[in-house]
Amino acid sequence: MGVEPISVISHNISHLEKTKEIAMKRAKLPHKQHIHPLAFDVTDLEVLKERLTQQIKETGIPDLVICSAGASLPGYFLEVSQEVFYKQMNLNYMGCVNTVKAIAPLMLDRPAPSLFHRGFLKRSHPHKGEIYLFSSALGVMGSIGYSMLYPTKYAARELAEYLLQEFALMGLNISCFRSSNMKTEPFVVEMHTKPIEARKINEQAVSITSERGD
Repeated sequence: MGVEPISVISHNISHLEKTKEIAMKRAKLPHKQHIHPLAFDVTDLEVLKERLTQQIKETGIPDLVICSAGASLPGYFLEVSQEVFYKQMNLNYMGCVNTVKAIAPLMLDRPAPSLFHRGFLKRSHPHKGEIYLFSSALGVMGSIGYSMLYPTKYAARELAEYLLQEFALMGLNISCFRSSNMKTEPFVVEMHTKPIEARKINEQAVSITSERGD
């Protein structure tokens, strides 16, 4: 972590404060690092546009945007309510759609090339930055107990593949991160409703911790 300003979005204020504390502890130059916690919901496009526009006036147009908002409430298909299916799609997929809708126009209009450049794409335009969409290992293969999650993560993966074709020609790169088990607080919550078959499958996998992800 360098000294570029970092903005973190969550609807949970306590999570924001915890994230800021951890980030500052790991900063190479904490006396120069600025972390900006923003509390709002990415499922509301108009609020997202308004808040991001306000924040950019203070911190500038971001070089890197990571769309990682998501949740999972596993269970057997016939036992999961319709409300859960709607909420999962709205957050896991539409959260990505809304974020890209709100931030991509601003990144494409940046006056100077982005400093964040991995250089693996041949571009006819100055580099505008990077957007990462979070999918999942369940975005490429299904698993019992995750009928409400798998389609949303598959959709996020396909969205990233499409957006790359459209935006790469304009200098904005799109990537997709397909994570496996992430040992976070929500992952622990999943265990309360996760079917026994899914638990047995998870026992064969290694969960990624924040320490391993550094």
